Amino acid sequence: YQRRVRGRAGTDMEIPSEKRQHHHSSSKWLPLLGILLLGALAGMIACNCVHHAAPNEWLLVVDGQGEQTKAVVGGTHVSSPWEQVVKFPSNLQKVSFKAQQVTREMQGIEVSGFASWVVYREDSGPLKAFRHLDGLTPEGIEAANDSLRDMAESILRAKLANLTIAEVITSREYLRDVCQKSMMEVVRGWGVWIETLEVTDVKILSASLFKNMQTQFREATRLEAEMRQLATQRQIHRRQLQLEQERVEQEAEIASRVAAMRHEKDKAELELELERTNLRAEMEKRQAVYQAEQELLLQEQQSALAKKKLDLELLRSQREHEAEMQREQQKLELERLRAEHRRQEEIKAHSLGISQLKEKLAVETTMTEANHRSALLDATKQVYSKLPLKDVKLVNFGAMPGGGAGNSSCLLYTSPSPRDS
Repeated sequence: YQRRVRGRAGTDMEIPSEKRQHHHSSSKWLPLLGILLLGALAGMIACNCVHHAAPNEWLLVVDGQGEQTKAVVGGTHVSSPWEQVVKFPSNLQKVSFKAQQVTREMQGIEVSGFASWVVYREDSGPLKAFRHLDGLTPEGIEAANDSLRDMAESILRAKLANLTIAEVITSREYLRDVCQKSMMEVVRGWGVWIETLEVTDVKILSASLFKNMQTQFREATRLEAEMRQLATQRQIHRRQLQLEQERVEQEAEIASRVAAMRHEKDKAELELELERTNLRAEMEKRQAVYQAEQELLLQEQQSALAKKKLDLELLRSQREHEAEMQREQQKLELERLRAEHRRQEEIKAHSLGISQLKEKLAVETTMTEANHRSALLDATKQVYSKLPLKDVKLVNFGAMPGGGAGNSSCLLYTSPSPRDS
């Protein structure tokens, strides 16, 4: 096989057989290589045209005229070469706000709350949000939060300025609805939807005012007290004016009377002096009579006192005599009782002596001679012991002639005691 190849100069060139074989084998692989290149190119184009969004992401598709053709959360889209596809977060955003304003009563008040917003789902809301919020980047979201915060505070300030403190405290729902409605009219054009707006706290900046408004009863009591105080002040002022008018009238009346009083003063003084003289004389006369009466009364009192003293002395002497007689009677009675007692004692002693003597006699009848002599000596000793004698001596001379066994003679020698000498 021979193949002629036209050269650059337009002449036919003959290719050698080896080269012809190599060229034939290369031409077999060229279609396969083209197919592979086309597959790789198609794969690259498919990867660039298929877009997937996470469940928390928006997938926004915009055509060549800049109109939104598709907007979903967590979807998939195969785009054409003339379409643009963007993704941005779809999570809920929260904005806190705090507005301070004076009320219709010119009292400072602070209202705090928060607003939650997302991208508006209807119509071309996602495209508007992407355009106006800087592609919903962190910087764009922060700028949107600042704008929403300023808008909420501005709307609240405008409403608070026309309300009273009581209306602000009791009308949180009204403030929430008005603020949310006013903001929705504006932010819907930004592609933003406010899910909720809540007023969390209403704070009165004046501590004393808040304390006074804690309870209706305290406020009513304070108002009643102030009204009473004002009424009392008005009454006091009215009374002061009345007293001042009365004082002026009295001063005028006094001034009119002073002249007449001065005219009559001299005459009154003369009459008074005359009256004083007469009164002094009358007083001296009455004093003399009074002194005489007092002296007479004093003498009568002294006489009565002397008589009374004499009567008391006589009564005292009589009472002393009666007391002396009573003491004598008591003394005689005491002596009689003592004599009676002694007589009773003597009778008892006599009876005792008789009984003892009888007992002794009964004993002596039974005694022997020796016992009889011993008892006689003891009795003699007892008798002489009671006598006022110093010494007692007993001398026994033996038995008397013709006497019995108990017959004996004795001699007693006594000497007087020192008391008797």
